[in-house]
Amino acid sequence: MNISNIRESSEDFHLLETTGRTQSATMTLKPGEASSDQLEVHPHSDQVLLVLEGEVVAEVDGERQVMQKGDCITIPADVRHRFINEGHETVFTFTVYGPPAYETGDPS
Repeated sequence: MNISNIRESSEDFHLLETTGRTQSATMTLKPGEASSDQLEVHPHSDQVLLVLEGEVVAEVDGERQVMQKGDCITIPADVRHRFINEGHETVFTFTVYGPPAYETGDPS
């Protein structure tokens, strides 16, 4: 059994746990920050993102939608997306990828 505390990292993007089938991560976006400069894609991984704190704009496949605390979105593999904090508060999210999207220790 391996337990991770989602509050232990001060990184903007932090991989928590990785197995052969899934991967979990947290993301922190300060006001004005985005998950990436351009829309990104995970060619082989679905992404499920849950907003834990704040309000974030999801840009997914040409659409923009505001997500608030408690909102959850599933982004299928190979769909272009990014998340932008256009508000005044820090955003904190929890994400699960299936299968893993990143090499362990390398979220770039």
